[in-house]
Amino acid sequence: MHTEVLPIEGTHAVQQADTASAIVVLSSSLVVLYANRGGMTVLRELKGTEEEAALEIPAPVIAYLGNGILKHIDVRRMSHVYAPFSITCSIQAPARNWYCRALGLPSHEEIDRSRIVLLFSDIPTRSDLPERRNLVPLTSSPPHVLSVPIFETSAI
Repeated sequence: MHTEVLPIEGTHAVQQADTASAIVVLSSSLVVLYANRGGMTVLRELKGTEEEAALEIPAPVIAYLGNGILKHIDVRRMSHVYAPFSITCSIQAPARNWYCRALGLPSHEEIDRSRIVLLFSDIPTRSDLPERRNLVPLTSSPPHVLSVPIFETSAI
């Protein structure tokens, strides 16, 4: 079996000391499995806390986004489509806007093994142009009306 890494348009490799990119990995139960230093900064700002233990469960706005991705993963699994997919969105936080590329990674075996990878940046990329961006306001409860993000498939 040959494994090949293909470049994806609009992304760049994340270096260890790269502060422009923040990575957060969520489980299918929306628990934070991994967050790099930048990811922890985003989680703190969106949750409004400095406590490390409180960051295990993400802020409501990230949980809302994650639930939408999990629903899409479930629909794709029922259709036997296991290819990763991505969406772009923006989250309006108190201090700044966070631009997000969310990757859904469906599992062949069970929904419990599916993962969500969130890549945050405070600098918009080419895919974050105003006409393509979905702005998610930071609130304590999910918004009643939110334009549904456009899911894009991407070959990895």
